[in-house]
Amino acid sequence: MSDEVILESTKLNAFKFFTVDSNILMGLIALLFVYFEYQIIKKRKKTIPQELYVMKLMFTVGVMVTFLVTTLYLAPFSPNGYFSMFQNSNLFFHLIVPILSLISFIFFEKTDKIKFKHTFLGMVPTLTYAIFYVANILVHLENGKVSYTYDWYGFAQGGLASTLFVFIFMHLATYIVSLSLWFLNRKKVGK
Repeated sequence: MSDEVILESTKLNAFKFFTVDSNILMGLIALLFVYFEYQIIKKRKKTIPQELYVMKLMFTVGVMVTFLVTTLYLAPFSPNGYFSMFQNSNLFFHLIVPILSLISFIFFEKTDKIKFKHTFLGMVPTLTYAIFYVANILVHLENGKVSYTYDWYGFAQGGLASTLFVFIFMHLATYIVSLSLWFLNRKKVGK
């Protein structure tokens, strides 16, 4: 059983990391916004659909969760040093994409169509991922323990009780991020 977190993977196996998933979803929604903005410029469409703004909120929350988990949990405990989590492609995944997404959402998106009830949808990416992650842990549980091979963030290393605690804490924190983004955008849009 490996006793060390390994946060590297290649090919399709890289999709096991929330960082990769959240960044790809953010990239896809950004491409959809480019498409709709182009259609508006060409006078083929009048507005960006409300659903895309809701998705932009959801995926901005996703990359912000990536940023916060990296800066507050993974980097401080990295055996290679704090800034090792921001080297090479991780500079984009963990820092640049989340910061640019935050700036874009708060300052440039006119999301006044997003209702308060939509803030709960900000938890959908982390909830979907958590179901996959917890199921993966439960399937690979041996004598009450799970290898870092299957618990790549180390959330279950304190036992199943710690997994439950992390699950609740992560979704509470995710909702706070979603609510904060919505509020900050509303405040900016109102000016």
